[in-house]
Amino acid sequence: MITAKITEKDSGRYEYISFPVNKYSFNDQLDRAGIFGEYTVEISGYAHDGLDNIEFTDKPDINELNFLAKRLKEICADKCMSIAYYSVISQHEHISMTEAINCTYGLDAVPVYPCKNAEEYGTVVLENDFLEEPEEIPYELYDLLDNEKVGKLMQEREGGVFVDGYYAVSSSYEPQLVYDGVLPETMDEWLFKLEVTVMDGDGPVEDMLETLTLPAGEERIKELEDKFGKPVSEWVWLSLGSEPCTFDNDSINNAKGVEQLNELAITLSGMSRIELAKFKAVMETEQPQDVSGMIDISASLDDYEFDPSAIDFKDYGEKYLSEMLPPDFDRTVISDGVTACLGRNISEKNGSQMTGYGMLSSAGGHIYSMIEAEQTQQQGQMMSL
Repeated sequence: MITAKITEKDSGRYEYISFPVNKYSFNDQLDRAGIFGEYTVEISGYAHDGLDNIEFTDKPDINELNFLAKRLKEICADKCMSIAYYSVISQHEHISMTEAINCTYGLDAVPVYPCKNAEEYGTVVLENDFLEEPEEIPYELYDLLDNEKVGKLMQEREGGVFVDGYYAVSSSYEPQLVYDGVLPETMDEWLFKLEVTVMDGDGPVEDMLETLTLPAGEERIKELEDKFGKPVSEWVWLSLGSEPCTFDNDSINNAKGVEQLNELAITLSGMSRIELAKFKAVMETEQPQDVSGMIDISASLDDYEFDPSAIDFKDYGEKYLSEMLPPDFDRTVISDGVTACLGRNISEKNGSQMTGYGMLSSAGGHIYSMIEAEQTQQQGQMMSL
């Protein structure tokens, strides 16, 4: 519903992200762009026309932006609610994020009619006796009234607007104060979402289906165990989604059960962003076949070196040179093509790999170490003399 440009202040790297978004998916997109430092947020587009010409008076906050996008997504599922929001928000040239969020509430009080123009609205006005003046006119004379003039007159009084074949009376809106510094909901923060139930004979009990997000705490597990009347080890899932999409593969579906999947989710949720990015990089190279393999990877991250700031071979080549060359070396004599080629060649030599999350060493290997020249057979013979 809202697209924002996220730009890292130091590097200038940027990524366009669509909101609403899960926190892990948001971080994953930043990870892939190599954005780990402080960043700025700039709104670049809306899926709701009502915001196109609105200028926010404050800098967008990621959590507020995400919540507003979530509210707009819900509103736009109902045409009349969407029109009502447009009619309210279009009254502002400048608005704060707080006001934009609060304007998403109380929209059911805004009358919305299917009318393309003033003439059609004039018909609605006359049929429903909205206008006081014609009350003394005999009903049989109504057909002599100019419906378009009636509609325009009523629109001037109400301050309504025509949008996409509808007419909305924005003056009926009563300002709401739902958000005043504390958001009603935080950004979704789950790694896996399952539709879980239990088996009855040979089939699942679909009437008892429950949504479970992971990681899940003991309280939530106990709640569902009481409802199902069976321990978590006996639950089954009918559908499974994951955030980020990196984990959306066959290895997840090969989990031995909800307990094992939750164990993995708890482990990953306790990682820092850099650690999780490193885990995803190792996942990309090792491609484990099941959740057990993923858990093993999470326990062996120290075996790998990882540089998330090197997002391509050019970056890697430059960083490798910065490690090996003296500080006063003039790097301007080296072209981008040379550094990219160097980075690729060094990677082949030391067994490291460029992943979607940065440069990763082989298990037990190193990313930045001197590449020793291979001795020829002749050199070896001379040294033996």
